[in-house]
Amino acid sequence: MRSKHKPGQRRRQRPWFHHSNREAAQRQEIVCETARIIADEGLLDYQKAKNKAAHRLGYRGLLPKNKDIESALITHLNIYHASAIKQRRIVLQQLAQDFMQLLSKFSPRLCGDALSGNVTPFSPIQIHINADPPEQINPFLDRHSIPYTVKEKVVNFGSGKVQEIPIYSFQNDETKIEIWALSDVLFKCPPICPIHNKPMPRANLTKFKKMLNPAKL
Repeated sequence: MRSKHKPGQRRRQRPWFHHSNREAAQRQEIVCETARIIADEGLLDYQKAKNKAAHRLGYRGLLPKNKDIESALITHLNIYHASAIKQRRIVLQQLAQDFMQLLSKFSPRLCGDALSGNVTPFSPIQIHINADPPEQINPFLDRHSIPYTVKEKVVNFGSGKVQEIPIYSFQNDETKIEIWALSDVLFKCPPICPIHNKPMPRANLTKFKKMLNPAKL
């Protein structure tokens, strides 16, 4: 079919094309700023970090997916924090093994950044334990002279099951340790990861050691 446009006449671009490109560019700005906020400012909640980035940039209704944020975060860390992150990863992985050993009676499962290796300067160590009732962890921590705080968090366990659970937090030097105290029923169902919308990857101590040193086991 012959073109209706005369030679030298510019084809008129559709308005939606410009609008779509502009939104994509703005969304990418939010992705990069969110990654920077998480890595440099320590706001680890992806949703709150995205909202802060969008507000700072003056954009509305353009929030990107968490998977895009995670990818940009890894890139940002590799560019701006490579040497520090390598050392930080070693510290978190060693501490994770120590505390999982300490909590061995509660069948601890490591999850989060220490397990994936995608750590930030602010990443905590997250450990799920089987404690039924959850309050039995209180005297255990007291006996080991570990000062802690407890907060309740609403957690999505999938299939429409949302449950409020206690999270015990304490500091080890510059590292925050979070112990998620789960009942027998909840312990069998890993919480849903807000980044990938799938059950959180978890590992017991033996599996974690094998991941770190596959040739030794």
